[in-house]
Amino acid sequence: MILYIVIFAAVSALFLPLSVKIKFFADITTKKIYYSVYLLSFVRMNSGYISFCEGAVIVHYSDKNAYAAAYNSFKTDINAVDIISSLNFPEVRSEIMLNDYDEFPVLYGICIARALSAIIYAVLRYGGSYTDFKCNVSLSENSDAGLLNETVIAFNLLTITKIGLKKLKGGK
Repeated sequence: MILYIVIFAAVSALFLPLSVKIKFFADITTKKIYYSVYLLSFVRMNSGYISFCEGAVIVHYSDKNAYAAAYNSFKTDINAVDIISSLNFPEVRSEIMLNDYDEFPVLYGICIARALSAIIYAVLRYGGSYTDFKCNVSLSENSDAGLLNETVIAFNLLTITKIGLKKLKGGK
């Protein structure tokens, strides 16, 4: 009987969905991206910030640890496994915060942001998956300017296993 329970739990774990919530704030004034990663939307796994310097991106994932990656390491490989198309994005919420709203380029930027929001929504809807997508633009008089984003990524262990096997085989 215990063997059946263990087998049922192992097979169920392959199909039960897991969700990871990623929140980030891209600050325009400091040129840093502050992020937090949550498992199941409430267990915080990691927080830190990403900074940019000449020729590299530096991810500060703790007070004492950081990882640097050169810009040219982000080049896409033709035979790389497409991980993004295997994942679900059930919720994407963004807020673009701008100041100096009496300037014409800022108002022009708002129009571009709203048009891009509509295009992204159409692309996500065309993909066939249900996504709760929302992008707002807020104007303020204080110096907070940047992009606030909250994205939920849903997947299961079977999807991760398939991605791993494809990566081991070396291609799509």
